[in-house]
Amino acid sequence: MVATTIELTIENVTGNASDPDDGDWNLETLVLRLHAADALNTHLTSTDTDARPRTVRFGARQLTVTVEDDDPMPKLKFSPAGIQLAAGNMLKMTAGVGIGAGGRGTLPTGTESIRATLNGLAVVGEDDILLSVSPPEAVGSIIKIYKGSTEPEGGTDLDLDREGRYIVGPIGDNGTIDGAVADTAGTADGITLNIKAIDVSGFRDEQVTFTLMDGRTEAQKMGDGGPIDDSDPATVTVLSAEETPTVTFSTDSVSIDEGGTETVHILADGDQGDQVGSVAVSVSGEATIVLEQGGSQISGGVVQFGDSANAELTIRALGDLTLEDGEEKM
Repeated sequence: MVATTIELTIENVTGNASDPDDGDWNLETLVLRLHAADALNTHLTSTDTDARPRTVRFGARQLTVTVEDDDPMPKLKFSPAGIQLAAGNMLKMTAGVGIGAGGRGTLPTGTESIRATLNGLAVVGEDDILLSVSPPEAVGSIIKIYKGSTEPEGGTDLDLDREGRYIVGPIGDNGTIDGAVADTAGTADGITLNIKAIDVSGFRDEQVTFTLMDGRTEAQKMGDGGPIDDSDPATVTVLSAEETPTVTFSTDSVSIDEGGTETVHILADGDQGDQVGSVAVSVSGEATIVLEQGGSQISGGVVQFGDSANAELTIRALGDLTLEDGEEKM
């Protein structure tokens, strides 16, 4: 059997040798299929003794070629990537588009660049950038999010999509500032969101996570340049105005006979002491002990306070055959 090899070279998938940039960042997929020419199906050699045609048999008849676009995928981003707010305070966060890690790189310029493609998306629809908030219940209870100059009555003036994500606005860039996203007014400073802290309960600071995502359908992404990568998570921390409790042992030392038990208390001092909930206790040293609470060994070293500022901890010293008379272990 003689194998014949034909070498194929594929280049310049845009079909324009002078400008190979196709204006988007999608992967390009080509499919090559093998077909037998008519001459191969009907050809008879001089040594053939019958009238049956020689046919060509195929193994793999299809080859898929994927060409990676040399333009980087754009990435949604927040600026700044994190803010801290006290109750009643407000700061602005801007949704934008960039390239590279965190979306911090600038977009390339040119009429057939990512920038130009994004500019065309500004008129596609009004629900292209979506905002996911975690935990969802934070909006309206811990923070408010709004775009206009008037503070909304509820938690936000943004509409929700079917999956509970907030509709921020259209993707686009008007070509004057690198990495900007045009809002409905056509400005290039990005889509600005006002974030206001409502309040937090207790002494703990509350943290809310924001993520921006491309809300277009898969078909729209393929037809409009390609997908835009989700933003890195941005954090909004709402600071508590309450004093943080101080947690201490009721005593700094206890002595236990081998095989015996002693009880100590863990106290949470301060106005919010009854909001502590639990603390972790770490153990070091040579003595072999077990920590118990309510008659049961505690799990993972965590002592529960319940609804009070006082937790009772039992320390049980296990038998140790290596201990000599009068010897102590700490």
